[in-house]
Amino acid sequence: MPFLEIKELKKSLGSGEGKVEVLKGIIMFALLIYMLAIFASENIEKEHTVIGTLYALGYSKKEICLHYMAVPAVITLCGVAVGAVGGFFLGDAFVSEYTAMY
Repeated sequence: MPFLEIKELKKSLGSGEGKVEVLKGIIMFALLIYMLAIFASENIEKEHTVIGTLYALGYSKKEICLHYMAVPAVITLCGVAVGAVGGFFLGDAFVSEYTAMY
């Protein structure tokens, strides 16, 4: 029976409901990117004197940029890892609950 449930789920993804869910995912992704950009810009603005000092001491712009972009990158990679592992192990449970509801 799980094959039939997956088949029905694939049919629903072709309908308007599936397109709305994809749009929701895109909006959530855009919000995540926006939040990380705000976090990074606030962090850089807060530490602009330190950045200027490092630049004056001879650090390259690339080294400084990599340092300040490392935190958002690590947060993103951790989120990706948690989401991938959670989706792998909990995906079938969520699909069965979703199909049981509708």
